[in-house]
Amino acid sequence: MKRFLPVLIIVLATLITVPIILYAAGETIRKCTIVEQAEGEPLVGVAIIFEGSTSGGAITDVDGRVCLEGDPDAYVVITFIGYISQRYKLKDLPERVCLYEAEDED
Repeated sequence: MKRFLPVLIIVLATLITVPIILYAAGETIRKCTIVEQAEGEPLVGVAIIFEGSTSGGAITDVDGRVCLEGDPDAYVVITFIGYISQRYKLKDLPERVCLYEAEDED
C-alpha cells in the first residue's frame, strides 16, 4: 500500500496539470493565402503581420503565397506600398486576398 500511494499521487497530479498546460498553450491554426492585384496577378513581398506584434508575420513569395500560424482570433494586417491595407481574423483569412491600389491625393 505504501508504494501505491506515491504512484497514485503522481497519476492524479498528471491528470490535473496536463489539461491546464494544454489550455494555457491556446489553440493555434495554420492558414495559407494568395495575395493578388485586382487584375489577378500575384503580389510579391506583401507584408502580413499580426496586429499588435513586433515579431509575428511573413511576406508573400514570388507566387503571392504566404502561410501563417497563430491564434485563430488574432488579427492579421495585409499591407503593401501603394495599396489599401486589409485586416482579417486569422481564422477568417480567405484563400485569396485581392489588394486594390490606393487613390492618389493630388
